[in-house]
Amino acid sequence: MASRVLVIGLDALDPGLVDRWLPELPNIRALMERGLHGPLESIVQPVTPAAWTAMTSGRDQGHFGFTDFTARVAGNYDHRLVHSRLVRVPTLATLLPRHGMRAISVGVPIGYPPVASPGGASVACFMAPTLERTITYPAELQAEVVGATSSPYLLDVTVREAEVESGRDDLVARLLELDRQRFDVAMHLLGTRPWDLAFLVCMGTDRAGHYFMRYTDPDHGRHDPDPRYSDVMRRQYAYCDRRIGELVAAVGPDCAVAVVSDHGIQGLRGRIALNDWLREQGHLVLREPADGPRPLEPAAVDWGRTRAWAHGYAGQVYLNLRGRDAAGLVDPDEAEPLLDEIAAGLAGLRDPAGATIPVRTHRGRDLFTGEAAAACPDLLVQFDGCRYLTSDAVGQPRLVRPVTELGIDDASHAMHGFFALAGPGVPALGRFEAMHLLDVAPTVLDLLGLPHDELTGEALHRAAPVYSDEDVAELTSRLKSMYLQ
Repeated sequence: MASRVLVIGLDALDPGLVDRWLPELPNIRALMERGLHGPLESIVQPVTPAAWTAMTSGRDQGHFGFTDFTARVAGNYDHRLVHSRLVRVPTLATLLPRHGMRAISVGVPIGYPPVASPGGASVACFMAPTLERTITYPAELQAEVVGATSSPYLLDVTVREAEVESGRDDLVARLLELDRQRFDVAMHLLGTRPWDLAFLVCMGTDRAGHYFMRYTDPDHGRHDPDPRYSDVMRRQYAYCDRRIGELVAAVGPDCAVAVVSDHGIQGLRGRIALNDWLREQGHLVLREPADGPRPLEPAAVDWGRTRAWAHGYAGQVYLNLRGRDAAGLVDPDEAEPLLDEIAAGLAGLRDPAGATIPVRTHRGRDLFTGEAAAACPDLLVQFDGCRYLTSDAVGQPRLVRPVTELGIDDASHAMHGFFALAGPGVPALGRFEAMHLLDVAPTVLDLLGLPHDELTGEALHRAAPVYSDEDVAELTSRLKSMYLQ
C-alpha cells in the first residue's frame, strides 16, 4: 500500500507512439521498468468526457448517462453539453473525502463547474468557458492558481482553420504552454497543501495529435513532410515526460505514480454522413428536404415517422423507442431486428476508392449498466477502428468523404490508451496486454487501502495467481504425456 498516489493523465497519449519515442521518454520508461505498463483499452466510444468520467468513477457510461460531449435531455430528443453536475456517481475526488482523505484534481474531465472535494482542491478542466467564472474549489483558490503559472492562463487550445494555416508556429508554442501551465499548477498545489491523491490531466498531447498528425504519420491521407512540424507531437510527449520527472522527484519514493491516457490517437481517414445514410434507408424522416449541409435539429425531424437517428462521436445510433421516447415509434420487440438491419446495412459502406469500410457494431445493452443506461445509445458503430468518424449533419454532398475534403482535424481517437504504474505496493510485473480503463479507479483505491468491491474493474498491481498448487498438479499430469516432456 502506498502512502499517497499521484496520477498523471496525458490525454490521447498513444501506446504505439510511446514505444516509438521511448528513448526520449526516460521518466515514463523508468516507471515502466519499475512497475507495470501496457495498452489500456478504452470505453466505446473513446471520447474524452465519458472516458475520463468512467476512469475516475470506475463505472461504465450507463451509471452517469452520457457517452460524449453532450448528454441527452430526459423526456425529449435534445442534447446539452455535459458538466460535472451530471455525474451522479462517486468519483475519486468525491469518494476520498468520505474516508477522511484529501484529493487534489487539476484539469480532470469533466471538472466544470469545479468539483467540490472537502479537504482537497480542484481546478476545472477544458470545459470551463471563461476565467470570469469560478474554475477552482474552493473559489478563493482561483487567484492563487492563476498566479502560480504564466499569463494568460489557457483554458484550452483550439483554433479555426484560417488561424491554423496562418499561425502554426504560434499554435505549437501554445500547446506546450497549455501543458506547462497544468504541470505548474499541480506542482504548486502538491507542494503547498496536504493530499493523499493527486490527479492531473493535460490536454496538449491530444490537441497536438489533432492538429499535427498529418506531419507525424507518413500514411496520413494528407501527409505533409514539412520539417518544421514533423516532430511537434514528439516534442509534446518529451516535454510532458520531463515534467513527469520533476513531479516524481517532488513527491518522493513513498508515493505511487501512474501515467495514464483515456484513449490513443491515430490518423483520420474520413467522415461518414450517418444521418444521411439513415435517411436513405427510410429510418430517419425530416419534415422538409435538406437542401445543403446543416445540423440535425430535433425540430426538423418528423418523429412520428422516424425509427432511428444518430448523434455523437464516431457513430452512436438511437432508436425512437415506444415507451421510452416522447414520440416512440419502434415497439420494443422490433428493436433487435431493426438494430440487426442497421448493422448489416452499414457493413456495406465503401470508401471513396470503392473498398469496403470495416465496421464493428456494439449493442448499448451489452455496454451500459446502471440507472442512466436508457439515456445512452442503442447501437455504437466503429468504422475502420474509428479511423472514419461520423457527421451528425444532414444534406451532405456524399455519404463518405475522405480526410482530404475535411477541415483542420487530422486525427481520430483510438481504442487503446496507455498505462504505467510504479511505486510502493506495485511489483515489477512488466507489460500487460489486457488492462481496461475501468481498472484504474480500483487500482488507485486499492493502493490507498480503500474498498472497491462495487466497481467493475480490478486492481492491476495485484496479479493474483491463476492456478493453485492443486491446479498445477492436475494440469501438469494431464498435459505431461503430450507437451511437457
